[in-house]
Formats: sequence, C-alpha cells, structure tokens
Amino acid sequence: MSRASYHPLIRLTVDALARQFSVEPRVLWDAVEGRPIPADVAAALVEAYDPGLRLTDFAIEGSTSVPNDATIGTVMQTQSAPHLFSGPRPTDHEWTRALRERGITITEAADALGVTRAAAKSWILPPPHGRKIPRAHAVAIRKRYGVPLYAWPNGITERVPKK
Repeated sequence: MSRASYHPLIRLTVDALARQFSVEPRVLWDAVEGRPIPADVAAALVEAYDPGLRLTDFAIEGSTSVPNDATIGTVMQTQSAPHLFSGPRPTDHEWTRALRERGITITEAADALGVTRAAAKSWILPPPHGRKIPRAHAVAIRKRYGVPLYAWPNGITERVPKK
C-alpha cells in the first residue's frame, strides 16, 4: 500500500509522530508498512505506547525475528487499557532492559535459551502471576546479559528445564 493511499488523517498523524520522535517520516512509514526500522526507534515507540505495542510488532533492522502481522497496518492506539498487574510493568525488568539495549527481542532470547516466549515472559511477571525461573536459565542470562540472580521477581527454582 502506498503512502498516498492512506487517509489524510493517517498521513498527517504519522508525519506528526515522526516529528515528535525526531525521526524521518520515512522511518515511521516503514514501521506502518512492515519494513525494518532501527531498534532504538522501535524501542521508543514500544515505551510510548506500552502496552499497545510490543517490540515483536516491528521488523527490526538486522534482526531475524518476524513481526507480529496482526498489528501491522492497524491504526495505532492513542489510549491504552489499564495495566493488569500491580507493581512495575514486565518491560521494566533488568533482563528486558538489557535485551532492548542490545536490540534483541524476548522471543530471540527465549529461542537462544531453548524455551518459548511465553515461558520467558512468565519469569518477569510480578507475583503471583509469574513463574520461577529455572536456575540454569537464570545463570545463563546472568552470564550473557549481566542480570543478577536476585532480579527474578518470582524467585529461582532448582527444577531442571526440559530439553
């Protein structure tokens, strides 16, 4: 779909948002149309529109992850639903900050650990909604990303992860 085929309100909104984020409008149009964008721009959009957007909603330059096609091409939400859990949002966890700094998605990190995205995400949800992280994974994350063992909100389990 070409930029000209969008409603003028959408074109003006994307251009205004680009100015707000101090990026070229072309970069945001790339995001809207599913083309790769810089990791820092995607992270800024996710932070601004959390929980309406996730890093996995974008194609990131240099990343092998495939974006979530369910949100590509939809109108961005300007209002988001209230946060479901008390305490800090899962994206405020030390591990997710370390991943963002490196331009890595939680899906890519989970794949490297041999677990699903859902399992990895459950380790950073606040209690009682989250799960304990297996010690082997906590140690691997500490070595790879520098996340201390005490950072896991649900604790650590000695259970051996399934292969």
